[in-house]
Amino acid sequence: MLYNISFDICAIALTWMAIYTLFYRRNHHTRSSRIFLILLLMHMVALITDIASTFANSYPTLTSPFFRDAMNFIFLAIHSSEAFVFLYFLIVDLEIGHTTHRYTKILLLFPECCFILFPLLLNPWTHAVFYYDKANLYVHGSMMYMLYGAVYLYLALSLGLIIHKRERLTQRQYRTLLYLFLLSGIPVLIQSLFMPHQLIEMYFQALGFYGFLQLIDPIDEYYHPVTRIKNFQAMINDLSPYFVNQRSTYAIILKISQLDVLSFFSQTSDISHSYRLMITDWLANLVEKGHCYDCEYGIYVLTINDDPTFICQIIQNRMANPWQHRQYAYQFSVQITAVQIGEDIHSMDTFGQMVHIPYFHTEQGCVFQTVEDLERESKEFMTHQRPEIPFALQEALDAFLHGFATLTPAERSITDLYIHGHEIREIPDIACISANTVKKHNKNIYRKLGIKSKEELLIYVDLFQRCGRIQDLYSYAK
Repeated sequence: MLYNISFDICAIALTWMAIYTLFYRRNHHTRSSRIFLILLLMHMVALITDIASTFANSYPTLTSPFFRDAMNFIFLAIHSSEAFVFLYFLIVDLEIGHTTHRYTKILLLFPECCFILFPLLLNPWTHAVFYYDKANLYVHGSMMYMLYGAVYLYLALSLGLIIHKRERLTQRQYRTLLYLFLLSGIPVLIQSLFMPHQLIEMYFQALGFYGFLQLIDPIDEYYHPVTRIKNFQAMINDLSPYFVNQRSTYAIILKISQLDVLSFFSQTSDISHSYRLMITDWLANLVEKGHCYDCEYGIYVLTINDDPTFICQIIQNRMANPWQHRQYAYQFSVQITAVQIGEDIHSMDTFGQMVHIPYFHTEQGCVFQTVEDLERESKEFMTHQRPEIPFALQEALDAFLHGFATLTPAERSITDLYIHGHEIREIPDIACISANTVKKHNKNIYRKLGIKSKEELLIYVDLFQRCGRIQDLYSYAK
């Protein structure tokens, strides 16, 4: 039986990668993520006890009877319960737990208690789940099929739930969940019917869990590459179920004045990135039981479950003092809006528009904006009514336009590649020029536009978009 250990070792490595990925993405604060983390930890414990029980069953004279029984019991109890925990994870993740009747939940718990835990608890007296023959070898009893039956039932219920509620899943999520069942369910069936002493499903389940994490929440799409905080797209993905199901939660929209953003992004990348990390880390730690979303260029959204008044006060007090980094110190003017999703706002589109519009301060310090005023401003913005722009920012945008008009066709081509999201290292291959030529073009672009970094270039482009002047930029590009 020792040859089974090689599968378990592979499964441990893959399961550990999944657990590390979950923590690395700072995505273990939501209820569904915590349940999935519990599922992974259960899987890890099952793998470790499986190795221990395999060794004990292969060399019964080297281990005590109590240790052998304990390892077999823990492995079977935890490993068989994984299907139930996965079904519970789906119920929470699909946001249907609050609509599920209490008696339905009790009914779902019945197979776990009666067909898995109860037979195992009675096994020391009945020896109906597993026992040892006259040669002291491990043997499955007749009630082992009850454990398998409960696992198949929960897998079938999970599959049915996925298919029935597929409208709440993206195509990527739907396909990945089906792949997970193929990678874990089919080997379980093969094992129970044809290979009763093999445990190859452990490897495939761990592989499926890891693939589930990798594909459900792609880090490049939902996390900012610098701050490692969830981005605007992730915010839409996370909050959409609240609007669809009319569930209530609280959000705080925090906007740093675009004038201040331009100021600290006009410094070197090292300085601007440091400030960005300082602010986002502080905000993320402020809402440990919620989420912090970096919606780009000084706009953040915090989600919490309780009244946001206290957190708004903390933000106001912190923003009243300068942020210090090395010899630099910046004091940011911010706008704060507390929103109760499901009560104040009923549409994801409206909420996204409220987050998108820029804030330009007319007075230093922290300004509290009402939901009604912010919604009105967003409607004006969407009807192509340009927001009021401070004179200093208007001058900066006009100067940028003037510099943009002086770019050569080659420099404009490089600028367009940056605007469309390409990195500096990608430019030589795309534009079929050398790295030295790219450096030369960058130097001229920065000089003509009056900027110091690619990040500052993208901020200006974003400001033209948010201020309703993007067509002005396009007209210069022709």
